Amino acid sequence: MTATTADTAPAPPATSLPRWSETPPPVDDTSSEQMLVLCDGDDGAGDHWLRDLRARGIEPLQVRVRAPRVTTPALLRPGADRGLTGLPQLRRMLDTATVGLRLLVTGTEWQVLTVIAAALEAGMLRSEIRAVATAPGISGDAVPLIVFCAHCEAETLSPAATPGTTVRCAGCARLLDIHPHVNSSQARYLGSDATAGALT
Repeated sequence: MTATTADTAPAPPATSLPRWSETPPPVDDTSSEQMLVLCDGDDGAGDHWLRDLRARGIEPLQVRVRAPRVTTPALLRPGADRGLTGLPQLRRMLDTATVGLRLLVTGTEWQVLTVIAAALEAGMLRSEIRAVATAPGISGDAVPLIVFCAHCEAETLSPAATPGTTVRCAGCARLLDIHPHVNSSQARYLGSDATAGALT
């Protein structure tokens, strides 16, 4: 038997990039306890969910999560909630939430992943969370990304990057390759020395 082109074609590279729905996922209406988290970059999913919930007679708790404006790669300080206003309030609300809460999150990918990580840390289940990201790394567009340096363990927030490109680490100043690998529980992409393979 002769191998066909389909049999011998290389597999696409392995990736752990989140795949986001292009439309907001449906509301989980099995609970009347709903929380809507609107991050920077929400492009209407929040309004869509809000209208849907109100049509069902549900008024959700609402939290706004915002990031400071970043124009160059910036070092994120550990334990500082990545500079996001609203995230400490969200954590307090999640810590006192009742069983059955459903979470709806929308905005830029790095903020959505950060909110999801906080919710999971507070004990929520993935099945209780609906999310949509408006600026995902998988899009191929230059978007804000958090890059974890495998060398100094610093987190760098790049205002415009793409997996497969480079960013300067704000911790150790190495030029990092941004790998198509996301640690969802930490809401960050993996970066490693872009010059490590170069022969000198």
